[in-house]
Amino acid sequence: MAASISFYDCSVKPLKASVASTLSILAKSKAWAEKTSTSEAELFSEARLAPDMYPLSFQFMMIIDIINGLVCHIRGTENPPLSFDKLVSFAIIEEAVRAASAQLDSLTVDEVNAAATKEVTLKLGPVVRQQVFIDGMVTGYSLPNIFFHITTAYAILRSKGADLGKAEFISPFLGPSIAACASKK
Repeated sequence: MAASISFYDCSVKPLKASVASTLSILAKSKAWAEKTSTSEAELFSEARLAPDMYPLSFQFMMIIDIINGLVCHIRGTENPPLSFDKLVSFAIIEEAVRAASAQLDSLTVDEVNAAATKEVTLKLGPVVRQQVFIDGMVTGYSLPNIFFHITTAYAILRSKGADLGKAEFISPFLGPSIAACASKK
């Protein structure tokens, strides 16, 4: 029998794993920052991989914005603007990630599956707007971008000395499958 996978499975589930990955990275990085007396405000506003890139706070803003954006596109509502210069502490960022996660959790399977072929306007930066179907937005924009910004946040934190390993990133994605296989034995 062939397995069937829904649009919900391909969109919301990896975004939920992305939230868990982000929270794992935040928790371990917060412990490192406390242990090393690292300034949170300076870390989030100044830390970056290259002089011409956005700071760490921007990476988390994008993670939050991608999740909120999908929920808003599915529901036909406006995504509230978010400013990365206000994301200056682990507590503030964690609260914002959890709020986005709650919005994601509020979506139903039927609601998401029904929205796959809905046409929406995707904002690509401050000027460019592009008409896309939600399924294409998820596979071509939301998922690649959230993975990029989680990985970039991880890399910035790791470059500053945070005690992070690959497990903080990957476990939320792979863990449920490992648990499901183990439960069948």
